[in-house]
Amino acid sequence: MNSWNRFAASHCQSTIGTNKTRCFQILDQNVFTKSGMEPPSPEDVFANALSAAHNLTHSGSDLTHSELNLTDSHQGRDGNGRFIHELLDKPFIDDLEVLNAEFRACLEDLTAPSREHRRLDTEVMKELLMDLCNGHYLSVSVMEILLGRKAQSIRQNYLKPMVDAKQLKLAFPNKPNSPKQGYTLS
Repeated sequence: MNSWNRFAASHCQSTIGTNKTRCFQILDQNVFTKSGMEPPSPEDVFANALSAAHNLTHSGSDLTHSELNLTDSHQGRDGNGRFIHELLDKPFIDDLEVLNAEFRACLEDLTAPSREHRRLDTEVMKELLMDLCNGHYLSVSVMEILLGRKAQSIRQNYLKPMVDAKQLKLAFPNKPNSPKQGYTLS
């Protein structure tokens, strides 16, 4: 059993129970390793995500585009809709709208306690964040929606202390304040 399966098996026994089990079963665990490389920057990773914009042309009263479809949710994404890039060691969840419906529902189920209870014990929220950030990077903008909390509060109260304590790691450690920053388990 690999380390991911050991982690999932041990953590599936906690309070979230069946919702967490379903999430772990859905996750596609393609973990990429790029040892000995300089950490990527958000510009390195996301620069080409919108580079297809040059393919847009104005034709009469409507816009047309080349074969490269800007809204193609499968381009550079895994089966769950997570963004994949060779410079990242894990998939990146940057947009809920492009996620597989079942996977998105799983994440929403996992984070329901945060949306349903305005006051959660700090340790409960930290455990929820660790579960949420397991197996992929997650942007703060996505966390904000899933958790029903303000981004600034998530960053200040949970993410920064968890990164400092090495519970979470940054997708872009050289740019800790980037709005495109992502978080995953250390």
